[in-house]
Parts: sequence; C-alpha cells; structure tokens
Amino acid sequence: MPKLTSGITQKERLKVIQSIDMMKTTRNDHERQILKRYRDMVTREFLNVQAPALGGD
Repeated sequence: MPKLTSGITQKERLKVIQSIDMMKTTRNDHERQILKRYRDMVTREFLNVQAPALGGD
C-alpha cells in the first residue's frame, strides 16, 4: 500500500504537520477530526522515515 505522502520530502511532510497545527479555526468537529487524522498519518510517516536515520528500526 503506497504511503499517503510518498514522493514528498521530509521537509515537506514537516510543513504539512506544522500547517495543520497552525490552523486555529475549523468549521466544525468533523473537519477537525479529519485534519487530526490526516496529521497523525503524516506524522507517522515522518517518524517512520526518521527512525532508521536515528538508528532505530
């Protein structure tokens, strides 16, 4: 299964995470849930790429 953010750099992944964090207002709870879920997925992919670079598995 391809990654959600395949084809973008770690720097770009970090920008996505930071952009979502900076969004102070959302229209409703559903939108907030979707953004949180998307942020969590991007964060997981970011950390999965970082782990081998840091000596982890």
